[in-house]
Amino acid sequence: MPRLLATISDRAVWAKARMKGVGASEVPILFGCARRSSYELWETKTGRAEPSEPNMAMRLGTALESFVKEAWCRATGRSFLDENPGLYAHDDADIYMATPDAIVSQGELLECKVTNRRGILGEEGTDKIPPEWILQAQYQMFVMNMGVCHFAVLDRFRDL
Repeated sequence: MPRLLATISDRAVWAKARMKGVGASEVPILFGCARRSSYELWETKTGRAEPSEPNMAMRLGTALESFVKEAWCRATGRSFLDENPGLYAHDDADIYMATPDAIVSQGELLECKVTNRRGILGEEGTDKIPPEWILQAQYQMFVMNMGVCHFAVLDRFRDL
């Protein structure tokens, strides 16, 4: 069972705890699927560089997350066990961390994304999503010991 390290409501505690391990959104960096380099991540984690401020796209994603969650619930008829779960560590090692967007049910997570990058997703009804999203979801499922991760994607080019 994963261990809760910090809640989302206290961002300072959450950010400090997250510096001690690898979070799910950082895994794509380690695999070379992100704009940041693994060296930049290492500098941040070891205190050699300050954490970068969220860019506009990141702030927009955070601001729209509740809307995306609500839209997903309306579209699927599902609800959440925990809508704002917090930062968790894997039960075997605290270095493995994840902050899922929501826990849908026992064994199921929800990851919310907001994008305006044309062509990032496959045709409607397919499961084509960017590799960095897959890596993040796989890592979250590992940390949380869950077998399913749903995606709720707000894409300016199509309906949710």
